[in-house]
Amino acid sequence: MKNKQKYAAAAVAAVLFASGSAFAQGTTSSATTSQTGNTNTAVIDQVGGLNNSAEASQAGDGNVATVTQAEGMDNAVYIDQVGLTNTATVLQEGGLDNDADVDQDGDLNVAYIWQNLGEDNDADIDQDGTLNDAAIEQDGGEDNDADIDQDGSENAAYVGQTGGEDNDADIDQDGTFNNAYIGQFGGEDNEADLDQDGDANYAAILQDGGEDNDADIDQDGTNNWAETNQIQGNDNDVEVDQDGSDNIAEVWQMHGEDNEANVDQDGDLNNAYILQEGGMNNLADVHQNGVSNTAEIYQYGGMDNEAYLIQDGDMHTGVITQSGDGANYAELNQMGLMNTGSITQDGMGNSAITSQGGSMNMSTVTQSGTGNISLVNQH
Repeated sequence: MKNKQKYAAAAVAAVLFASGSAFAQGTTSSATTSQTGNTNTAVIDQVGGLNNSAEASQAGDGNVATVTQAEGMDNAVYIDQVGLTNTATVLQEGGLDNDADVDQDGDLNVAYIWQNLGEDNDADIDQDGTLNDAAIEQDGGEDNDADIDQDGSENAAYVGQTGGEDNDADIDQDGTFNNAYIGQFGGEDNEADLDQDGDANYAAILQDGGEDNDADIDQDGTNNWAETNQIQGNDNDVEVDQDGSDNIAEVWQMHGEDNEANVDQDGDLNNAYILQEGGMNNLADVHQNGVSNTAEIYQYGGMDNEAYLIQDGDMHTGVITQSGDGANYAELNQMGLMNTGSITQDGMGNSAITSQGGSMNMSTVTQSGTGNISLVNQH
């Protein structure tokens, strides 16, 4: 009977060693596995304790690495995969000073990091190859930081942060056919940055609730379009910069106070749309330099709203509409050929300035209320 128990224990140990599995529970835990070859699997579980660290290195094809850390303090996970069809998953729940890093070099890789509660969470995913997919989710906690860097083509990235404070999300994509999305829900002092350098990219940032939200999108390439949505909250800031052709930028801020939106497009056939509804002290600005650009700014309700629309190029169309009671200010400046500008304000204390330079320009200004001032200059 004792011999059978010894044989069974030896068999279980052999299976765990071959697959790279490890389970640690205690004051200080450290697990390291290195695999070279095909169809390898590494599983590491760490529960509680202090100074937990898990490292998995895989070189080959069809590798899968999964690391789970629960509670504890000073948790660190590092997964390095070289090859194709690799999958890495990191789960960190609770605890303090959690750090997760996944590095994939190859094709058809998938990486996922989930950090729940805890404080000072840091998650990083770096993918170099093609057809990669990366996702980071951080729920609750404080001082959360998520970074995804993809260098290749046909990549997709997602970062979701819910609750907590001082959340920071960054996605950097260099290649073609990339798709990126950042969602921040609740919390305070949220910052989201999206940088795409390539062709046919799509970028979206959604910030719902919270305060002091900052969203920045920078696209350098062709056929790009960016969408940012900020709902409620105060002191929201949106920056969209597109350098290329056939770009579309859409920004709308709902409710809240002290909202600011800026769109800068340098290229051809660009289209920018900004909508700010409700709230107070809203500012919207669009600058376009190119051919066949269209920019529209709508502000409904609120007080002390300001709108600037500047177009430098040919065949532009600009529309600014502000409705509601308040001291609204709108300025439309167009320089080029075949431009069309329209400013409509409904309220009190409004002022409109329109300047057009070139030929075949048309300007229409309509103000309804008291204390309105309109100045139009065409040349």
